[in-house]
Amino acid sequence: MYHFQRRFIILMLIQSCLIMFLSFSVVANDEFAKGKVEYKNGNYTKAMSLFKVAAKHNSVPAQSYLGYMYSKGKGVNKDFDTAFTWYMKAAEQGYNQTHD
Repeated sequence: MYHFQRRFIILMLIQSCLIMFLSFSVVANDEFAKGKVEYKNGNYTKAMSLFKVAAKHNSVPAQSYLGYMYSKGKGVNKDFDTAFTWYMKAAEQGYNQTHD
């Protein structure tokens, strides 16, 4: 009986972790998609705030966009140190795409 209870608890913990991970992914993807729309419309300040939310939820493309925006001064003052930090976060996860 104890063995069954232990396995059940472990399975429930794993399931809870997966649900939490997937919910973070959904938030990140949604905020990133909204950010891209704002970026393409030239609303860089709004795009920046949306990309920051997505990046905090581990959206690698959002991290890269933040690096680009800081390096070009889109929506923020140019800040090469902050740009480098965001580029590195994305690169460490294998992201290597460029932006227009």
